[in-house]
Amino acid sequence: MTCPYCNAEILNEAKTCKFCGADVTAKKSQVQAIPEATLLQEAPSGLGMKWFKLQIYFLLFADALSLAAGGIINLNGGLSFGGIYSDFGILKPVDIIFGVIALGLAAFCIVTRFQLSKFKKNGPKLFYALSLAAFVRSSAYEIICLAVIAPTADVSVFSTVRNILIGVVAEFIYIVANKIYFDRRRNLFVN
Repeated sequence: MTCPYCNAEILNEAKTCKFCGADVTAKKSQVQAIPEATLLQEAPSGLGMKWFKLQIYFLLFADALSLAAGGIINLNGGLSFGGIYSDFGILKPVDIIFGVIALGLAAFCIVTRFQLSKFKKNGPKLFYALSLAAFVRSSAYEIICLAVIAPTADVSVFSTVRNILIGVVAEFIYIVANKIYFDRRRNLFVN
């Protein structure tokens, strides 16, 4: 059976659509659809919502878990679990600051997910801000660690700078692709 609101395939015996939450047992004129169902119904023809569903049902949760784990690792002394502090004591406050930032970004992932799932007008903007903030956090952490460690250790500065530049290009492509995706579906984000 196909949901009359979002055109998703659902079980024939379903009373509500598992994708948009609309009541599919009542006649369409009698249904008081939730905003998501109404908005999904208005999606421009030919524009699927699979990437959107992947973002709100998986990727943002995975990002939140990854950032939370990274934050906890930072707060516990980084990957060396504090052993590096004997040589580079300045890294301890850096780890604490970046750990707290990571935990804040993990919470921001969840907020962004709910803003997107409710088709809030600011949802896509929060998504771009989150993507950029997470990237800036990780790049800044690498640069600071490199600046502290490189002068006294045998660390490949070129390799780290190259990785950061590759990350900049990849993040730019990711944000632009998502901007194009969300701009085509702008009429959905009106709440």
